[in-house]
Amino acid sequence: MKSLNIVTLLGSGNGLGGNTGRAVTALLKTIIEEHPNLSIDHQLFSIRDTPVAYCLGYKTCFHKGVCPLDKDDSLPEIKEKLLKADLVIIGSPVYSGHTSGYLKNLIDRLSYWTHLMELAGKMCVIVVSAQGNGINETANYLFEIASFLGMSVIGTVYKSNFYPSETIKQQIMPIIIRLNHTIINNQVTSNQFLDSKFLEFQQLFRMIHQKNVKKHHEAEFWANHHYLELHDFQELIQLKKNISPYNS
Repeated sequence: MKSLNIVTLLGSGNGLGGNTGRAVTALLKTIIEEHPNLSIDHQLFSIRDTPVAYCLGYKTCFHKGVCPLDKDDSLPEIKEKLLKADLVIIGSPVYSGHTSGYLKNLIDRLSYWTHLMELAGKMCVIVVSAQGNGINETANYLFEIASFLGMSVIGTVYKSNFYPSETIKQQIMPIIIRLNHTIINNQVTSNQFLDSKFLEFQQLFRMIHQKNVKKHHEAEFWANHHYLELHDFQELIQLKKNISPYNS
């Protein structure tokens, strides 16, 4: 891997000036400093400033694989950048015990990708900030969302009063080690959570496909992309790596 394409989805109402934004900036700064010989491209989507229409619950995306709202906002650009990314950073403050509304709306619009594991083969880092309760619940939720999207989460950065003894730098360095391992081996690795969810989806969509359910977009997607033939999620990572036009 000679280059690293990073996309940040920042769900803070304060942009880069808030606690989440500052933690994301520290993470990016460290990645750049630790990899002087790596060509790094970064795209930031500060969701408060990015037109993202509210999900209307039509379920067209699940049934047909397209969202009718995409023609009216920034989702096509965001999706294109995510598909090209090697590393995705997802950052959110905790609002009322959960992820911010900005980020939640984007997740809702991308939710059909969670059944397709569309971002398999990509790394993810989660950044969460909070002044009080909800930081672990929010981090766990974002871990699951990132995993359902197919990404391998290589670490989480917490900015909170609950973690006063750990500086941001101390939390970032283990992430850098995992990132280095991936760069050196040019291989993203699966984990137990990804393996289990992949096999659950595979069993479900194989059953639907064998029953010849007509016009079931998700089952057809899994069959047409040969996901039903794979043994585990690591094989899917390798398959995506082999066929992606965006590989560096």
